[in-house]
Amino acid sequence: MTPRTRGQSELLWIGGYCLLPLICVVMAAVLLTGCSGVQRTPPIQVWPDMKAQPKFMPQDSTGLFPDGRAGRVPPEERLPADT
Repeated sequence: MTPRTRGQSELLWIGGYCLLPLICVVMAAVLLTGCSGVQRTPPIQVWPDMKAQPKFMPQDSTGLFPDGRAGRVPPEERLPADT
């Protein structure tokens, strides 16, 4: 076994204890900054919100109702919105 000099112990500290976390921090920074300009269409939704909700558009067709129309006639017993 050869005795270590001061230069060897510094190299071991940089290579063994400091280099791996430093590489991890640099890689995380590169990955996070590289993804900031990516725009997906449609965007990824973690929690669904009202910005992009499924809805029926007027005069569309759908297989949900037997007559195939998406537009529905409001019920006659409904109250007007201003009352």
